Amino acid sequence: VKQSRVNLREVVQEVCLMMMPLLKKSITLNNNLQGMAGLPVIEGDADRIAHIFINLIGNSIKFTESGTISVSAELDAERNVVVHVQDSSAGLPEEQLELIWGALEQAHASARRQGSSVGLSLVQTLVEGHRGTI
Repeated sequence: VKQSRVNLREVVQEVCLMMMPLLKKSITLNNNLQGMAGLPVIEGDADRIAHIFINLIGNSIKFTESGTISVSAELDAERNVVVHVQDSSAGLPEEQLELIWGALEQAHASARRQGSSVGLSLVQTLVEGHRGTI
């Protein structure tokens, strides 16, 4: 992972703007990083960080019929940036949560026709490459 200073607000804003045309009319995408005070510049690969958000927001769009998708962040006690991508979809049953990280697994049967399932496995690899956890 190439390291440089990354403005997370700018990366998320660009991704949100790029994802807007994919939204169903019944979904609102909220970028709550824009108004967050104290969000530090981070070290990382801006392109790979953008790819993480493209995959996470894309999954939220895929599985949310209506409602809201929100991106937010906070600083934990060690001043690590903790990012949340939340949506109003039904979610998954607890016993299926571990399935989503497999490179060729999809926990939602309805999604099997809509993609290759490598998105979340790639997200996990990219996050870990930035010394993060998901």
